[in-house]
Amino acid sequence: MDQPGSLFALKVLQKTDIQNFDMVRMNDGHAALDIVYEIDEMQHFSDDTDAERASLSELPWSPWANGVVGVFHDPLNLYLMLECIPAGVLHDIIYRRGPLDATMARFYYANIVCALEFLHANGIVHRDLKPANILVKPDGYISLVDFGLAKPETDSHTWAMVGTPIYMAPELTMSQAGVGCGIDWFSSGVILYEMVTKRVASIPFFGKEEEHIYWRISNKKYKWPRELRVGKSLKSMVAGLLTHEAVNRLGVAKPVTKHPWLSGIDWKKMNGQSYIAPWIPGELHLSRTWQDKRLGAQESVPDLEIVAPPEFLRNDRRLPRKRAAQDGTSNQE
Repeated sequence: MDQPGSLFALKVLQKTDIQNFDMVRMNDGHAALDIVYEIDEMQHFSDDTDAERASLSELPWSPWANGVVGVFHDPLNLYLMLECIPAGVLHDIIYRRGPLDATMARFYYANIVCALEFLHANGIVHRDLKPANILVKPDGYISLVDFGLAKPETDSHTWAMVGTPIYMAPELTMSQAGVGCGIDWFSSGVILYEMVTKRVASIPFFGKEEEHIYWRISNKKYKWPRELRVGKSLKSMVAGLLTHEAVNRLGVAKPVTKHPWLSGIDWKKMNGQSYIAPWIPGELHLSRTWQDKRLGAQESVPDLEIVAPPEFLRNDRRLPRKRAAQDGTSNQE
């Protein structure tokens, strides 16, 4: 952490946004629900920030979860400092390299299984599992991020309408027994389906309106694209994960690792990340990890003293020419 060149990810949340959200939540519960969906990616509300910090701080370090390094605040902002994993997200791999073949999909899904088993063994349910919340590290393995909606499974009796609609389990949209870790397994089934079909509209419960999505989920409406050849074992895997009744779902009724589609995996090797990933992003070039936006005004970050760079750094030749031109600087002497 204290070595030169160490990189970290930082979430910045303005306290005024959190306060504004809390005021709306107190005045109108329905309005608050709409705001949650709109600002879900930015995490601009205090309960989720507290949940993310609490969830991560309770977990032991693991390569399957993006760990928290520290939490800070000043009069205007809250800061959550996380491990930096700059290689990309599973969503990008699906839509740039997909549809994924069975071997590649099996590797990434086995990664997801290991990550979920780690969380669930520690009593935590992610509750917002989706490709955008799954980072792919430079070695090709995945790491779960965004624990703003994560909760201990012991609180599951209070859960309803939480997460991203198209990945949401039926028990969250309607009254049903068995709410718990099964919602993560349901979401993982949607992701597996998405990996092998690629198209957004092919996500099992895709709909243009939230009401249509919930209707499809509650009525078990999904089908495979006609032009796609999918093996019976993979179809069985997806069907087990998308089982409507939570208590009968694969991952709840019986371990996912025992399904025939995953029979060729040595889970000790997978948990030890000893397999060679089917695609290795590698380390990003230093120029791609540099801050590409100017720092905010001094008054926007009260406890950070912004000073002009030393003269010998102003003409640093490592700055790419394109970036230099955009920033109004020059590499020419």
